[in-house]
Amino acid sequence: MLFTHFGISGPTALRCSQFVVKELKKGASQVQMEIDLFPDLSFEQLNQSTLDRLKQDPKKAVKNVLKQVVPERLLPLLFEKSELPPDVTFDHLPKWRFMILFNY
Repeated sequence: MLFTHFGISGPTALRCSQFVVKELKKGASQVQMEIDLFPDLSFEQLNQSTLDRLKQDPKKAVKNVLKQVVPERLLPLLFEKSELPPDVTFDHLPKWRFMILFNY
């Protein structure tokens, strides 16, 4: 799966689009998709690992730490959904917002 500036692409995305078309033909008004980028990690493990990375350099922009872990083109969406500025550092990240960042 490839993350592009407009969404997802690649063979996996094309296969998923077949499912979407079938659901829309059945009358669905929208189709929701979930992507597990870390299938071998529980949410708690992923959360702790990322928190540990952020704590190593708390003055570094969170986006610069996260781009080592998730596709960089996915970051704008994560920050938009969590209502965080993309240049926020861990030192300035409200701790309750950290959990929200990874619930998308």
